[in-house]
Amino acid sequence: MPGTISFSPRSIYFHITTDKYNTSPAKDNPPVEDGGISNIFSVNILTKEEPYFSVKRDKCLNLNGQVNDTISSIPIYCRHIALFWMACFNESGGRIDYQQFTSRDAIGSHISVEESERVYQSPGAIHFVEDENWGSAIFDIFNEMKNHGDKFKALEVNTANHSLVLGLKIKNKPNGDMCVIYLYDPNHTATHQRVEYSIINQNKIKKLKANDFFDEKHKKSYGLVSDGVSIFIDRHKPMSISSIIRYPNNLFHPKVIHHAMSMGLTEIILKVAEDMQILKLMGDEMESLLAARNNDGYYGLAIALQNGHADTIQAYGELIKKAELNPDKIADILQAKVKIKLKEELKEAYVFGLSLALQNGHAHAIRVYGELLNANSAVFDHDKLVELLAAHSVDGAGHRLPALYLALQHGYADAVLAYGELLKAATLSLDETAILLAAKRFDNVPGLLIASNNGHSEAVLAYGKLLKNSCLTADKTAELLAAKNNDGVSALLIALQNGHDEVIRAYGQIINDLEFSPTETEQLLVARCESGLTGLFLALKYGQVNAACRYGELLRSAGLSPYNVAECLAAKGVDGQPGICMAYQNGDTDTMLLYAGLIDYAGVTAEEIAEHLSEEQKVYFLDVVNECQKITL
Repeated sequence: MPGTISFSPRSIYFHITTDKYNTSPAKDNPPVEDGGISNIFSVNILTKEEPYFSVKRDKCLNLNGQVNDTISSIPIYCRHIALFWMACFNESGGRIDYQQFTSRDAIGSHISVEESERVYQSPGAIHFVEDENWGSAIFDIFNEMKNHGDKFKALEVNTANHSLVLGLKIKNKPNGDMCVIYLYDPNHTATHQRVEYSIINQNKIKKLKANDFFDEKHKKSYGLVSDGVSIFIDRHKPMSISSIIRYPNNLFHPKVIHHAMSMGLTEIILKVAEDMQILKLMGDEMESLLAARNNDGYYGLAIALQNGHADTIQAYGELIKKAELNPDKIADILQAKVKIKLKEELKEAYVFGLSLALQNGHAHAIRVYGELLNANSAVFDHDKLVELLAAHSVDGAGHRLPALYLALQHGYADAVLAYGELLKAATLSLDETAILLAAKRFDNVPGLLIASNNGHSEAVLAYGKLLKNSCLTADKTAELLAAKNNDGVSALLIALQNGHDEVIRAYGQIINDLEFSPTETEQLLVARCESGLTGLFLALKYGQVNAACRYGELLRSAGLSPYNVAECLAAKGVDGQPGICMAYQNGDTDTMLLYAGLIDYAGVTAEEIAEHLSEEQKVYFLDVVNECQKITL
């Protein structure tokens, strides 16, 4: 007998991460040396006033990026490990149980990517810190702790390329308090560096620099060379919006802009825009400032779109307006097209900022980005604009995924509508519009099909609004609404199979709104794939009573002829056997009872339905319907 229709949903897609990790395979026992520790970090420390690693722990184990989240299968990167370490530090008063960090199983069982991302995106008190000013910033934070009576505090540290944690403790000692500094680097997963100063030598803290914690290899990898800028983030007090505690020495620095775009620090962007006229930057310098790339070349705008910082993107538009850059440079910046390397085979691929916003459902950011594009529409040639609107991302294997596909896949209805506004504002041919709306991934699976498969009824309704506003021909619109893959499996068929009755309701509403011809409507509703299998057959076979009931309502409201209604209710499988016969064989009385009601509700007779069956199936079908009707008595 025919089985269930299935296909890979391919839910794993690319997410820009600036995390740095060792790509060589890490082993739990023995660990792999990451090759980044120089002799200045030898465990044979003569004074604790220099950063050192404990002799009791393994400084060589690196599990950053080597373990996948057990739920999402997304790799656990440095920001996830760092934030877990920070939580452990804060919850335990500064004591870390490193058993939670010493193996793949431990990392996988204790760290949730979803929870880490929630914390990572949350507001905090921000300190901009230049490489040479780490000690000064730490000194100030210790003073603040003393003033508030805090004995310990952990802060997230973000370079342009990496996430770390600073753990600060004030320890009571008989000879006077000690200021203890821990620096946790997820690339040394099972240990941390430590340095401490007595309260009477506290001023020595001011002399610390980023250089004191990292060798040349790590400084370069983490973007801490020459004029590097990091941000320290304090999230101890809940806040609705990030506040800036310590401003950078130089606002007009690409890494400052990058951090501001990443964290949604609109205040920084507005201040730079306000003072833009006093800048005397040459073209390349101005382009570098606005591109705000990190050391991997990721545009600040791309990160802002990924993180949904709509207000910051809007302020960024003022920078673009005042910069007076070459149009080609502006187009490149606004595309926010990021070149990436896929780790497994080191393939190169590109990801657009727009795709990052759509795959995360940031509808407001998409709309603001659309305003930015409209204000600078003259800088785009047509092909580049079409490429931008397609905004392909990639999955874990490097396969291309259109941006709209990603929003539909995850059910982001408002993001789908926001994308429709971008299309409406663009000057596109009907063919270009159709291709973008189809949102087919590399294996020809349309975005609407995956939304239906996943039960995202609101996203399906939103897609219907895009179709209504598309000005496409009726036959092309019907083709897009059918949303068939290479095997002819349609969005309605998959909804019936999976029992997504709300998707079926949405589908019916779209059909009514778009006013198709009877022929087009019948072709959509029969939901038959290439093998001859129909959606209602699968719903009846698998007892999807609510879905079948909703389908009956759809048939009744569609205005089809009795002949076409009867053809749909025949619900034939691959071998021509009606779905209700499958329900009978399964002893599914609920489905049998429903089917008897469907026949009456649709206004056709069993004999009219039987006319669509082979002679061999007719008799059996009528006998089964007779049994169904007996149940109702």
